[in-house]
Amino acid sequence: MSGYSAVMFVAFAAVAYTYGITVYVWWAVSIGVGVGIGAFVFAARWNRLRAKHGVVSPLEYLARRYNLPTQQALAYSGAALKVVDIASKWVAIAVLLNGFTGVPIRWGILITGVVTMAYATLGGLWADVLTDFGQFVIQSAAGIAMFVGVLAQLDGVRRVRPAAASDRTDRAGAGRVLLAHDGDGGLGRERDLVRHHP
Repeated sequence: MSGYSAVMFVAFAAVAYTYGITVYVWWAVSIGVGVGIGAFVFAARWNRLRAKHGVVSPLEYLARRYNLPTQQALAYSGAALKVVDIASKWVAIAVLLNGFTGVPIRWGILITGVVTMAYATLGGLWADVLTDFGQFVIQSAAGIAMFVGVLAQLDGVRRVRPAAASDRTDRAGAGRVLLAHDGDGGLGRERDLVRHHP
């Protein structure tokens, strides 16, 4: 199943709404660092290892390097994690279906599961790649539209300034945005654009 899914639109959006920019630190930055390490450190080594030992997957290498029980332990633990991962994605898509069309959550999960299994079975890895790319395009367009919409609502960038520590006595204004002018032309009236827990 696609790694880039409705969880982005539902779960991570909810975390970003609740906690602000921290979602990008523990989620997006960590993924970027992991992908960078994989691309620059392990990719070349994996090609040499594959050529030397004739292995196709990391699990096959584990079986040759160690033994079959090691391979099976990693495969079973990965399969259990993947079940939870896919279930969370199907539920997230079902939540979106429910919100937009009124389809009950259970039916949304069932519909999403059938469609996902059908395209993954019929299209294989190429279908998965195209799905990821399509979702990237959709979210990029939505993000740009949201950015433009927020700026239009705020009457431009000049009305937005970071919250200063002196503006609030609660824990940090990280992620909070204050409006320099309110809609009636008054100065200094603040509005929280992101809900925070103290």
